[in-house]
Amino acid sequence: MRFRDPSLVVEHFDEPKLEFQFGQQSRDPKDGLFLYGPHAAGQKISEVRVGVVGTQSGIKHFRGWSKRLLQGVSVPPPGPTEKKDRLHLTDFAGLQETFGITFDAEACSELIVDLEFIDRATKIENKYEAVDTVARIYTDRVRRFLRNDERSIDVWIFIVPEIVYDRCRPESKRTGLAVTSGRASKKQKARASMPLFEALPDFDTSAEDIFDDVPDFRRRIKAEFLSIGPTQILLETTLDSDAFLNSAGYPTRKTQDAATVAWNLATGLYYKSQPKPPWRLSDIRPGVCYIGMVYKKLPNNRDNHVCCAAQMFLTEGDGVVFRGANGPWKTDEYEYHLSAKAAEDLLATVIDTYTDMHGSPPKELFIHGQTSFNDAE
Repeated sequence: MRFRDPSLVVEHFDEPKLEFQFGQQSRDPKDGLFLYGPHAAGQKISEVRVGVVGTQSGIKHFRGWSKRLLQGVSVPPPGPTEKKDRLHLTDFAGLQETFGITFDAEACSELIVDLEFIDRATKIENKYEAVDTVARIYTDRVRRFLRNDERSIDVWIFIVPEIVYDRCRPESKRTGLAVTSGRASKKQKARASMPLFEALPDFDTSAEDIFDDVPDFRRRIKAEFLSIGPTQILLETTLDSDAFLNSAGYPTRKTQDAATVAWNLATGLYYKSQPKPPWRLSDIRPGVCYIGMVYKKLPNNRDNHVCCAAQMFLTEGDGVVFRGANGPWKTDEYEYHLSAKAAEDLLATVIDTYTDMHGSPPKELFIHGQTSFNDAE
């Protein structure tokens, strides 16, 4: 049996224009930044105070990368199988020239951690405990700095060796690694149930906190530093891929071209150190509020509850994130629905915040999500 060929309607949407300094517009953020600069840039160059945490070699790679970021990075010549005109690639002119910010590569607060300790920690047989131990090596070093040094830091940059990437992610297999025993058993993946002891007022269960989330070094660092400051986690191979070659003379891990890496990292540095994003959407209608909704399963939650969050996108390009109530919102494999009360409370919070920021409630409100709405919502 032959089915009728489907009739597809293709609609083309132009890229929205972005606004940069002096009200200038461009559809390409790289062109706009290079030609005009960030839309909220000040008259003076902003000095970013950077703290970097890494091994001795990691700090060395960071210094070399910093000089390139400040001076500018060109797109490498095309390879034998690449086109001559690669329109998706753009030279990076330099941090100050592009973003109007800078930092002193020689005056960064450099905190050194021991590679041997990291290697030993990644070999602990329980992965949750291994990730926690590795993260503590970095976070304890920063907390010691904060106790003893009065210098303030705008952005913390963590330079991690490849073994952390290989061994400290949820999907890390650690096959063939000579593991060592730790406090927890190898198979433990959730909090131990101790109802008799938990009733005691002085019983400490903090050692079980490591099982409240997935074993992920990046998530662990990000969560730990929510109350300290913005962070950027970089692999040593990202900063200098040519320094890590295999037996055939090729980089052990393929990365983007150096100019694109510079663009990405510089943009992140600007976002994390400046009060406003480097660009904003142009010609947004006043009084319109956009909300993006997302659902996240809570790890090891005994009731299998889900967290609902909403982000309000503002005219200036930045946004506000709201965390709704946790609850049994997952109704099917790919379906999530709030109760009428939870939906009302979350939206009321968004509207109240918008009113506080703009002086009046929004005229129109758009909600974006990956699930449908039911009648109760």
